Amino acid sequence: MNRCMAEHGGFDHNHQSYRTVTLLEHRYPEFPGLNLTFEVLEGIVKHSSEYDAPKAIPGFVGTGFPTVEAQIVNLADEIAYTNHDLDDGLQSGMLTLDGLSTVGLWRTTADQVRSAYGDLPTKPLKHQIIRRLIHRFITDLLAETTDRIDARSIRTFADVRRTGKELVAFSSALAPQIGELKSYLFKHLYRHYRVVRMADKAQRVIVDLFNAYRKNPQMLPAEYYEQICGDQPPERLICDYLAGMTDRFALDEYRKLFDPQEKV
Repeated sequence: MNRCMAEHGGFDHNHQSYRTVTLLEHRYPEFPGLNLTFEVLEGIVKHSSEYDAPKAIPGFVGTGFPTVEAQIVNLADEIAYTNHDLDDGLQSGMLTLDGLSTVGLWRTTADQVRSAYGDLPTKPLKHQIIRRLIHRFITDLLAETTDRIDARSIRTFADVRRTGKELVAFSSALAPQIGELKSYLFKHLYRHYRVVRMADKAQRVIVDLFNAYRKNPQMLPAEYYEQICGDQPPERLICDYLAGMTDRFALDEYRKLFDPQEKV
């Protein structure tokens, strides 16, 4: 999307989420968007991870560090994605138990499971390892964050705003182990040829849909086309439409537009 929108303001995941909850959603007759607090909106705008680098949005610059809740969401995302990807990778066969045994954190956790339950079939073994990994991530995060709050004498929200940089974090003991695990996932899962092929296919689907709607905006649903007929630039509205699609819906739309045998 960012490539498609390069000459039209670009595309940023956080900005699009903010646009959705402040403009695109319509729940109230008095105003567009959802009735969210400043702190929740700030958490959306400043959401950060390895794949999200927050960009300034007017109204949220110079407010200090985001809330503890917003910082927790950042790390909760990391915990969820890492362990979900482990589960998916093993289920798909792109990862193997033998291969993961070369990763220290996985290996020690697997040893704990075998010590507690003996030899287990693959499915329950995988489940128990991932379950323990999630528990370890969460308990470590809680302990380290509590220590940082105490060490910085944080007692109020103003304290968080002033000295809350990386207040929510993994410990120095666990963080490198998570780093090793994620490096393994990057090499053996995220760069697996099947994932790379699917990512390339996804890019082609998005680019082709964008160009098709741009060439003939009348193919868009009425609520989007009517805005184009008004004062909204077509590219941004097409971007809104595509960004709101699920994977399945996008593929269905692609088939309808580009497969001559598919019913429209």
